[in-house]
Amino acid sequence: MCTNEAAIIKWRITGAGGASGDPHMTKETPTPKITNVTHSDLKNDSYFYFSSRNLGDLLIGDEDVAQPLMEASTSGNNLALQTLLSEPQWSEIILDKQHVIYEETDPKADPTNAREVRQVFARQMSNFERAFEAAALKGHADAVSTLLAFAKQNGINDASFTRRLAKKIIGRGHYPVIIAIASADPDFVNSDIGHGWLPLYEAARLGKTAIVAVLLDYGADPLRLPTRVIYKFKSTLMSYAAKAPGPQMTELLLKRGVPITGTGALHSAAFVGEIDTMRLLIQHGDAAGLNETLSNYEDWTPMHFAALRGRVDAIKLLEQSGARSDLTDKKGRTAAELLKFTQAGGRII
Repeated sequence: MCTNEAAIIKWRITGAGGASGDPHMTKETPTPKITNVTHSDLKNDSYFYFSSRNLGDLLIGDEDVAQPLMEASTSGNNLALQTLLSEPQWSEIILDKQHVIYEETDPKADPTNAREVRQVFARQMSNFERAFEAAALKGHADAVSTLLAFAKQNGINDASFTRRLAKKIIGRGHYPVIIAIASADPDFVNSDIGHGWLPLYEAARLGKTAIVAVLLDYGADPLRLPTRVIYKFKSTLMSYAAKAPGPQMTELLLKRGVPITGTGALHSAAFVGEIDTMRLLIQHGDAAGLNETLSNYEDWTPMHFAALRGRVDAIKLLEQSGARSDLTDKKGRTAAELLKFTQAGGRII
């Protein structure tokens, strides 16, 4: 099969998220139709195809009319990008749509094999969206600012692009790109970036302290809760911060008035052995947290969580700070007994 051949699999994806956006899929027919794809075969929504082309490539056709635009965005050549967008023909080309491969079920076993066919997702994307994604995921903040300014001038709703890519941008630690987006769209910092999740929570979850700082500086509300169900251990904002390397993220949130009590932060810090963060939490009045039990985690105290991972130094700090060592979990185990069990090779979670 040559590179301009593909196979349409009749599985309809309702929505444009694909594998990276949790779409709902409904089966239309179990029989794949192998064909040379023509423009009449293409669907506006996302579909599965067979293709030997790479991620980011056009699904069909040998010439990408937006190639100079993509090269400028991918390389971060902001001067070239500004020059292109100032020319009337490019103002039209950037709004055109093409079918682009944006996800694959199985990466190529051999990336150098131009004929290796595998299942991919492709959908119709505007050249603006393609350029924005290329610049944002490469961390080219100046190019992102240029594209967002163009979007504003031409009435393009860029919110769907920024929200869709937010998790990837945060995950890659591109805080200058977050600054560019938040500067152009102040609502971004408190927006839903998918399934009720918030940028601040995603940055904290991934331990991206610099991005947490940027989001707070640009108006993210640390007291705003995501609509997704969260639990005290591992998923509150302060709990995420407590697991980050060093106490800096916890300090940022404390300065913004984020409460400690009832967040499971001390449990999380003890679990990962972040001693400096534990001290910070205790110093800021989390005395109640020393013996707080989490009902959804076997009634464990911070000391139990430290014992689970063999964090002897964390256990000592808790004891020195007044934590009780005689408290038992739902199975009647003290932290010392749990520590002995895990040190002997026992596995719980």
